[in-house]
Amino acid sequence: MKYLLLIFLSLFLLYLNFTVPPIFSINDFTQPDLFIITVNILSLNFERNFVYIFVFIFGFLTDSLSGTYLGFHSIFFLLISFFTFNFSHYFYKNKLVNRLFLIFVSDFIYRFLLTLIFFDKVGNILNILAFLFYSPIYTTFLYYLFEFLSIILKFKKDHVQR
Repeated sequence: MKYLLLIFLSLFLLYLNFTVPPIFSINDFTQPDLFIITVNILSLNFERNFVYIFVFIFGFLTDSLSGTYLGFHSIFFLLISFFTFNFSHYFYKNKLVNRLFLIFVSDFIYRFLLTLIFFDKVGNILNILAFLFYSPIYTTFLYYLFEFLSIILKFKKDHVQR
């Protein structure tokens, strides 16, 4: 059941990211990457084989809808999940700072590779710096807000049950 729910939530995330104007965008200047957050959460909470297959399909759908080179997101999402699986014992899953660092590094590397591939379409150096640094910081902050919200909801749920 949780896998089916995960599939529907991911398809809804794809729909939101590509059809609805960016909800979390700041002046249409930067947008956090919700896919990086999703891939890291999946890699920390589900088994390896399921995550690899799911992330590959998720990346392939992202490639087909976003217009990037076919296979770019699939390979990059697989690399993120591989990195998270193999080095998760160094990152304590229960420490929020480690997960925030993991989100920041993943998003920074993703945006760095996008900048290298699409360098001819980048306007100026300020756009590059904003894309490389401001967006990963914003994505990390958004992940922190999601975590904070989940902690508050768990706390309220515990108090309601008593």
